[in-house]
Amino acid sequence: MQKIPYYFVCFFLLTFILPTYATSSFVLKTGDKTGTYYQIGADIKKLAKKYNIIINLVTSNGSLENILTLANKETIYLGLVQADVLMNFQDMNKTGELIYQIDDLSSEKIYDIHKATQALQVLLPLHREEVHLLTNNRHILNIKDLTGKKVVIGESLSGTFTTVSNLLTHFDIHPEKIWLEGGKDALKLLRTHKVDAVFFVGGAPIQLLKEKVGKKKLYLIPIIDNDIAKSSQNQYDMINIDKKHYEWQKKSVKTIGVTSYLMINAKGRSPHQCKYLKKLVKIMSKNLKWLQKKGHPTWKRVKFSTPIPDVLNKFSCVEEN
Repeated sequence: MQKIPYYFVCFFLLTFILPTYATSSFVLKTGDKTGTYYQIGADIKKLAKKYNIIINLVTSNGSLENILTLANKETIYLGLVQADVLMNFQDMNKTGELIYQIDDLSSEKIYDIHKATQALQVLLPLHREEVHLLTNNRHILNIKDLTGKKVVIGESLSGTFTTVSNLLTHFDIHPEKIWLEGGKDALKLLRTHKVDAVFFVGGAPIQLLKEKVGKKKLYLIPIIDNDIAKSSQNQYDMINIDKKHYEWQKKSVKTIGVTSYLMINAKGRSPHQCKYLKKLVKIMSKNLKWLQKKGHPTWKRVKFSTPIPDVLNKFSCVEEN
């Protein structure tokens, strides 16, 4: 019996068999593994896999780094991004400079990001993220008490850094010293009394705060400004961190909320990618109840029908020539 050449078998599989099981894959930039973004990404990945869409998760420092990645026009990336981080760059249209400055980025790089944000589109609105202000100092009762204190405001490429920088300016707060740390390192600084307060921004419950705070006497401090939606052009609003989210939390706390989005760079999409992006939006929309049942608790607060601000570009699957 004559053997069929190996190369012929490979050609047959590649040409006739494998396309039947074709999938599409995307890279999704999330956040730190201890944060809510990573868990949200893991939920999306699990759901998408059921429909032959492969999502590869990549960790990051947060929203600002995700925007930097989305600026890469040669690779199709999905990214989780806070509204205020994106709007910071879009406001350059009016002022020619950022609302806040970022020491890690040159002026040329900042302008590149500004240009890239014009091509970003919102696939779906997600959850509102809560600003967690954590302290072990009983004399700190509200955010204005941080003047003259040592404060951690997140890593420089994180969404936390963006939000807190805006809030410190908004409330006219002048800390004695600012630390740029995030995750476990930020929490360690607070536990060892090297700082007076730490900010975390993420959808409650943040896994790090749920697992690592334990019985230490740490407190969530309210951040209240009932007019902040108007004064921030709807970047922020008031929201509660319910006491059910953390065992160590004694009562619900009012704080500032910021919306997060699942976004993509619209440049250079192929018809194949466009097809599967449409499919991803469809399956997430149809399976929200599954996400709410199987995924992170913050999915219970997601409404895909939430209006997207006019200043942001909505997803439209029109391929470029």
